[in-house]
Amino acid sequence: MTNSNLLETLQRYQEYQPTSLDSSDNYLGDNLEEHQDWYVSNIGLNRDSNLLDQSNFTSFSQALKDIEPEGDHWQIHRFGHWAVGWYEILILNPIDIYGGDALVLSKALEMMESLKTYLGPLDEEHHSSLEHEAFMEWIDDGIFEIRFKLEDDTLLEPFESQITDSEIVDCLNEIEWTYDDHGSPYIDIEDNWTEIKDELSKVLDYETLSPSCNGSNRVYFFVQAFYKDIIGLDQKTLDDILERKDLYKNSEDILENIQDLKVVISDKVWNCCLDDSGSIEAVRYHTFY
Repeated sequence: MTNSNLLETLQRYQEYQPTSLDSSDNYLGDNLEEHQDWYVSNIGLNRDSNLLDQSNFTSFSQALKDIEPEGDHWQIHRFGHWAVGWYEILILNPIDIYGGDALVLSKALEMMESLKTYLGPLDEEHHSSLEHEAFMEWIDDGIFEIRFKLEDDTLLEPFESQITDSEIVDCLNEIEWTYDDHGSPYIDIEDNWTEIKDELSKVLDYETLSPSCNGSNRVYFFVQAFYKDIIGLDQKTLDDILERKDLYKNSEDILENIQDLKVVISDKVWNCCLDDSGSIEAVRYHTFY
């Protein structure tokens, strides 16, 4: 019932040392006198373990607990250590080999054998849960970084205070994760800003105010259509544009400062901006009704 080849590679607790650089004197280990002949499994945990190792250690021990919850055939022990602060080992009772209940040892060897060739989680669901928890711990940092970026964004800056944390979280849930050295997921805001901006823009409504044409004509058609409803341009400039006086200069000034203009549409105030094609757009936060 046991894998004898793998079993022969496991240390007994009496000969165990955390690393090849350790001796029995330089770590805070328990003598565990009654467990000197127990096997030390090759799966462990320490302060710096990544999410995958954390998940596998928990799943490994839970699988043994499901078989034998009392701890007569397996135990976890924690020690202090000079390098990693603390670590935990899982030890196995060798009595299972000699006609005892070998279910625990067999299950442990089976899982250790699988982890020699499979580098993924023993329990996908548990590992996914840990990843989600780690991501939600990071999420406040992500919200802060996005709000910092919004303050410098021409399109979204006017709406930064209206965009809720919940909407930012919904946006981040649509972006592919990156993983740090400990296997914890996060999102690189800078690298993904274009996609994040596209997602956040979904909280906005848009109306096209001018056709895609050269600068002077698009400003002329914009003013012609919304003459009485434009906020941020003085009356003389509006009249000059309609009469095509200094149209080129006025148009250049307006397009360079388009974010300072607003327009009233259906009794609602919209911000102005330029879209990717160069058309003048009206933008508003979608919940303002």
